[in-house]
Amino acid sequence: MKLKKTIAFLLAVTTLGAQLTISASAEMFGDINGDGAINATDAASILQYAAYVGAGGKLDLKGFLNGEDEPQVPVDPPVDEDSTLTILGWNEYDLEMMLDCYQEDYPDADVKLVLVGENGGGANNMYKTLLQSGEQIDLYITESSWATSYINDPGCALPLSSVGLSESDYTNAFPYSLEIGQNKKGELYAAVPYICPGGYCYNTRLAKEYLGITSPEAMQAEICDWDGFLQTADKLHKASKGSVTMTATLGGMAHCFAIDSNMPTLIDGKLNMEKAAAFTKLATECADKEYVDPEILQWTPEWTNAGLLNETMGYFYSTWCLGEGAMLEQNGGTKGNWAIVAGPQEYHWGGYAYCVAPTCNSQSEAEKFLRYFTVNTESMRKFADYSGYMVNNRTVIEDIMASGNHGNPLLGGQDEYSVLYDVAMNIDFNNEQASEYDTDLIYEIIGLLYRNPKLTEEELLAMYEEKVLTDYGIETAEEATK
Repeated sequence: MKLKKTIAFLLAVTTLGAQLTISASAEMFGDINGDGAINATDAASILQYAAYVGAGGKLDLKGFLNGEDEPQVPVDPPVDEDSTLTILGWNEYDLEMMLDCYQEDYPDADVKLVLVGENGGGANNMYKTLLQSGEQIDLYITESSWATSYINDPGCALPLSSVGLSESDYTNAFPYSLEIGQNKKGELYAAVPYICPGGYCYNTRLAKEYLGITSPEAMQAEICDWDGFLQTADKLHKASKGSVTMTATLGGMAHCFAIDSNMPTLIDGKLNMEKAAAFTKLATECADKEYVDPEILQWTPEWTNAGLLNETMGYFYSTWCLGEGAMLEQNGGTKGNWAIVAGPQEYHWGGYAYCVAPTCNSQSEAEKFLRYFTVNTESMRKFADYSGYMVNNRTVIEDIMASGNHGNPLLGGQDEYSVLYDVAMNIDFNNEQASEYDTDLIYEIIGLLYRNPKLTEEELLAMYEEKVLTDYGIETAEEATK
């Protein structure tokens, strides 16, 4: 009988392809379930155990079959060499506003800010040198557009698990924010406190006058993709006799276009010309047909005046452009004759992602701070009310929408969250294809078009390819679509 048990056990293990080694005597195995027979059911139990072990299970076979609790894996205690939480960033306004909110609940919290660079781009150029120098930093903020460069560099960031956070803490987060925070292996390295989905804001009076459009739903139906956007731009150009452009700048279009994960900027570290060709075609058509003035750059008086003087139908705006004193008010005036729609493509523009520095020595404080702004629904609602930002918590944003108290006077009382919530849920962001160059390289095309308005698409793309190689050291991908 012992021999039969041994044979049954060996047959079961053979069925597994010899992938499972179980250190126990053959006496144990054979009639696994104790029903008096040695058959396929016993082998199936072994197979189930193999799957359990393959998934990281720690119980032995007997414990697994008896339904014992998983053994506890020892957890390293947090590193808390001091109680000062040091945060690296560049935007004093946002960080100090967060601290004001935080210290109302934690008045004894000792938080130190280290600011470098005048903006996100400047900080990006200085961060790595500072982080790798060994200077004591606990947390630092990145922009969503270039966070990938840090979370995929083990010399620049620790996983969020190092401060006791895991993906299971973020069931209320908007899905694309988790993609932004994951490295190429799918490990969570960054936490997003608030999000910045974008849409297309348009002048409702001009839309009615030139296009006969009287509702956001009707506008969205006309510009739900780039083909529709171009067709509507053509209607507007003809109806207004060229006096009104479809949008103020190519730069706004670029932010909307840049994150398209169906056309990655890089493929295996090589430049993919597919996205460059698609955007160049779109940009040159808009410029050549006067749907947009290619000579107007963002952040200039001309950009502002295009809206104030009724010379453009709309702007591509993100959440931070829509508040009091922000871009919509500066460019569109305070009349409230504006509305927002999703536009031709879901996108995000801006926003922060918090990373844990390799030198973090106040891990308990770091966890408390990150939970306050990126996990806990109650404190995130408080910060939403405190700041007006679209916090990265679906429950909070749903509650704000349901309250009916979030109408934006600049948008004629429309609640932008009613549009941007769905935008955020539908943003197609793929961290495996994301690149720190996604936005920068699209802007290189705009710069070339601005300086060389008479060049053809082919000539612009040739100059673009050469410039990217010269300035960024990136060669063209052989498999890029022509």
